[in-house]
Amino acid sequence: MAIHGKNARVQKGGTTIAQTTNWTINSRNNLRETPRHGDSWMYRLSGIRDWSATAEILFDTTAAQQTLTQALLFGTTPATATFKFQLDTAAAASPYYEGAGWLEAVDVAAPAEDNETGTYNIVANGTLTFNDGV
Repeated sequence: MAIHGKNARVQKGGTTIAQTTNWTINSRNNLRETPRHGDSWMYRLSGIRDWSATAEILFDTTAAQQTLTQALLFGTTPATATFKFQLDTAAAASPYYEGAGWLEAVDVAAPAEDNETGTYNIVANGTLTFNDGV
């Protein structure tokens, strides 16, 4: 079943990040190459898994969004946070991805002919899990 993206959202520690327009999760298994003498084919072993994510937002100067950004990036004791990436908040059982991560960077763009936008860059601090919402 296809899911419409208009009902997706991103949360940090249970608080919804306002005005998100898109989010992307990149997960990977860092494979190790294991060539063998006498073979003509490459073999690989499973390595350490990792994930990262981005959340695109309409840039908002409200206190709530700025407080979140400043605390995660520049707080006196920056810490990891739990990020939740929901697929469909309109569904009775909303599937989601969840994992602890660091807000590594915030990029802000202010083009003359378009909306001011921001991108939150999140890097993993442990496991990414999937919950089907059931």
